[in-house]
Amino acid sequence: MKLSLRSIIVAVPVTLLHAAHAWAAFTFSPVRLDLKPNKSAVALTVNNTGDKSALMQLETSRWSQKGGVDVLEATEDLLAVPPVFSIPPHQTQTVRIAVLDRLPSDKEASYRIFLTELPQREEGEKSVAIGIAMRVSLPFFVKPESARQALEWNIKSVSPKQVALTLSNSGNVHTHIKKIAILSHSDRTPLMKEKEEVFYVLPEQARSWNFDLEKDATPTMVVVFEDVESGKKEVILKLNAVPGPETAPSMVPKESVSKKPVVKTPI
Repeated sequence: MKLSLRSIIVAVPVTLLHAAHAWAAFTFSPVRLDLKPNKSAVALTVNNTGDKSALMQLETSRWSQKGGVDVLEATEDLLAVPPVFSIPPHQTQTVRIAVLDRLPSDKEASYRIFLTELPQREEGEKSVAIGIAMRVSLPFFVKPESARQALEWNIKSVSPKQVALTLSNSGNVHTHIKKIAILSHSDRTPLMKEKEEVFYVLPEQARSWNFDLEKDATPTMVVVFEDVESGKKEVILKLNAVPGPETAPSMVPKESVSKKPVVKTPI
C-alpha cells in the first residue's frame, strides 16, 4: 500500500492524508509499519515524485495513550538508517528501521515515525526561505509473540437523544476503527448517521465519545463498527449495561436479530 502526499502538510496523521490529493510530491510505502516477532527491522520506501530534490529527516517517538489522548515521548528504542537523506527528483530512498535490544514481550509496543522535509537553499539564493515543511506521521508497531484482541463496548444515556459510547481494549494489540453506526435492536432502524471516526485504541486503553441521535435511544441497541484489519462487526448492548464483548455478525444469535436486512456500510 502506498500513500501519496499532494499538498504541504504539517504533523498530519497518516489516516488523514487521503484528503490532500491535488498536488503530487511524495509517496510512502507501507503507510503502517509492523515488526513481526521473528524480524529485527522493517523497510520504508520514500518516493520523490516531484521535479526537485528533497531533503528528508526521520525521527521516532514512543507512542502511548492516556485518557483517550495520544502521548508522544522521545525514545532511543529505534534506529533509523539513514536518519537524514536527500532524494533526487523521481527517485526513491529506502530507510531501514530497527528495534534496539528487542526483548520478548506479551504486549504490542507502539511508536510513531515522523518524516519531515527540510527547507533547502535554492540555487542563486543567499538564504534559506522560511516556509512550512511537510511533516507526516506513520504508525510503527512491534508485534508480540501471540496477538490477542479483546474489545468491550459500553453505552450509557446522556439524554433521550444522546449517548456516551466507550470502547475498551483489554487485548495485547491495538485496534483501528474507521466507522461507527448505532441502530435500534428491535427493527435495526438507524439512530444516527454513520460516523467515519478513524482512530486507534492501543492495548489496555479506552476511548469514549458522546453521540447525538436522530431518534430517542432504545433500551437495547446495536453498535456496528468497521475494524481496518478485521472488517465489519457488531455488538448488541443494553443501555447503561456492563460492557459486552464484540460479536461478529455471523455470531449473533438468530433469535436476537430482526429479519429486516442489515444496514450495509460502504467500504
